[in-house]
Amino acid sequence: MITMVSEKRVINSREADVEFDGRWLLLDMRDFPPSDDMGYLVAYGSGTPEDRDTLRRLNLDKYNGEVLLKKGWIPKDEIFDSGIIDII
Repeated sequence: MITMVSEKRVINSREADVEFDGRWLLLDMRDFPPSDDMGYLVAYGSGTPEDRDTLRRLNLDKYNGEVLLKKGWIPKDEIFDSGIIDII
């Protein structure tokens, strides 16, 4: 299920990752300089492929593909403990 955000809520990419960990979202970053990494939260859904596809269609139909479709993600401890990533 997709939730549209009606008010202009400014959020940066890191905050979006934390708040929407594992879920898909659309960020409209067109009004901000690229160095700010900020955008307006447009819509969000769950982590399902169906929600991703719905947000992708919304992006193409309403925003001409110009907003960022991303999945919130926070690195998990088990990734580092598994030996996949070595930090020195």
